[in-house]
Amino acid sequence: MILVSLLRFDPETKQYKEKGLGDVKLLTNETTGKTRIILRRERVHKIALNHFLKETMELTPQGSAGNAWIWYALDFADGEEKAETFAIK
Repeated sequence: MILVSLLRFDPETKQYKEKGLGDVKLLTNETTGKTRIILRRERVHKIALNHFLKETMELTPQGSAGNAWIWYALDFADGEEKAETFAIK
């Protein structure tokens, strides 16, 4: 298991803020074929990331280090649909 840091872009402060540290899972529904990405926080197991993967999503590298990736998604982790910009490293 590799722990990753999930960051969420805050448009008010124009900075990325840590949303959680944990392991990322890709889960595919056998009936619908849809895949979702989930991250549960390491110790408390609270969901910090939960959204479907779509073909239109673009994963782009952040900076020159190449160890962080950015994408945009409608996230359901807090119980309601919300447009978010995420980074993971």
